[in-house]
Amino acid sequence: MPGVPRSRGCKSCLKQKKKCDQAKPACSRCARLGVPCVGSGEQKYVFKPVSFTKPFKTSFSKPRKSETSSQVSIVHKPQNPLTLLQAKLVAALEITDLRYGINCYGDFLEHIPRRLGHSHVLDVSVDLMMSLLPCHYEYETPSKVLAKFGSGLKILMEPHNQKGAQLSLEGVAAFHIMTICQSWLRQAGDDLKSHGQILVRFMDTATEKGWSGTFELKLLETSLVALFFDALVDPRIDLEQHASRLSLQSRKNEYDGSEDPQALCSQVQRLLRIPRFMHEPLCYMEEIKIAYQELQDDHARILHHLESVRIQKSSSEDLHCRQKLIHKVQVTQAIILTTALALNSILRAAYPDDSVLLLEASTLANKLITVVNAVSQYRPLGASFVPPCMIAAWATMSSLEAQRNEIRVLLTEYQHDYARVQWMDLAVLLEVLHGTLLGRISGSHDRDKVEKSENDRDLEILKLLVFKPD
Repeated sequence: MPGVPRSRGCKSCLKQKKKCDQAKPACSRCARLGVPCVGSGEQKYVFKPVSFTKPFKTSFSKPRKSETSSQVSIVHKPQNPLTLLQAKLVAALEITDLRYGINCYGDFLEHIPRRLGHSHVLDVSVDLMMSLLPCHYEYETPSKVLAKFGSGLKILMEPHNQKGAQLSLEGVAAFHIMTICQSWLRQAGDDLKSHGQILVRFMDTATEKGWSGTFELKLLETSLVALFFDALVDPRIDLEQHASRLSLQSRKNEYDGSEDPQALCSQVQRLLRIPRFMHEPLCYMEEIKIAYQELQDDHARILHHLESVRIQKSSSEDLHCRQKLIHKVQVTQAIILTTALALNSILRAAYPDDSVLLLEASTLANKLITVVNAVSQYRPLGASFVPPCMIAAWATMSSLEAQRNEIRVLLTEYQHDYARVQWMDLAVLLEVLHGTLLGRISGSHDRDKVEKSENDRDLEILKLLVFKPD
């Protein structure tokens, strides 16, 4: 193109866009102007071939050191309501502090995250639990949480109210979770009146289908613990037929490996007979004597087992498992001591001249108070089993004024953990009901009768509050 300098011209001519004759040692223009002639005759621009495919290299590059600073983090991770709910539940289960962890309500909870998204009723119950957990011991509950509780109950009870409906594992797990939430709220409506009967149906289904998986057995164990307290007020529930199922769970429980399975199975069978003794004590007085002595022997074995666990050397990884085992043994201690006190009161009513029984009652009460003081460090959630045991003990030892006063003080301290529950009111109610039972034994009929209709609600609340960790 005319007027366009060649790429081989000198820099002075290219800059001025003049034609360069490329003469040596200097072009005619540079010689005429007397300026240095640089780059004359040299190729300034080269068009090189470009390939858009990387050549294949046979040699392997050396591994480079990880550069964390050059990694780009994802600002927004994909999520939906289900993944958020799973994350909340996993975070709650990962809390190893027994004061605030929900693991104390049953080992079956560890298997719930992987089952979310497969059962609507389970998703609803877990969502309610996560919403209620931050405010379960406050005086007031947000209206949104109460509305969520009401709708959750309707969803939960809809399949259970249908005749012949099959009970799924997820449905029973949701039922337990909803019961925990109900105890936090101190709600005792008509929706869960058939609490025990639903769990009995689940036990029958488990026996029929022969469930033996880890989740099934842990759910079964939790159901039997809940059924034990239901059976204390509902004579229609027969616990002893399900004892073999719990013995299977005891043999497979990873935390009870250091305890004799046969002894543990015997302890379970003895506890499962207690509701029958409480309903008809006059028919089983000799068996009550034997069971009372066996419970004291069981407590001695548990103390020995607890001491052996405490002196064991454990790594940092096993420390939480050992702490969890100690906590479960303390729960068992409290239940056995409370049950022994109840049987002791029955025997004292039948044999009022036996001074040894009164001395043993004082000893059992002092042991229970020792356990209560030992587990107070786990308040509020880790010690949630303590108040129901204390009110039951308080109601059965009217002759032990010193211990009753001490328990009353302890209940006042625990009152701060559950603002909605008046523990002493429940203790007085239970004392009246227990007094009616003792009156039947001693032949005294001059006690004030309590109409069932007036106490149904308080009994339902009491059953819900003793939904204890296994």
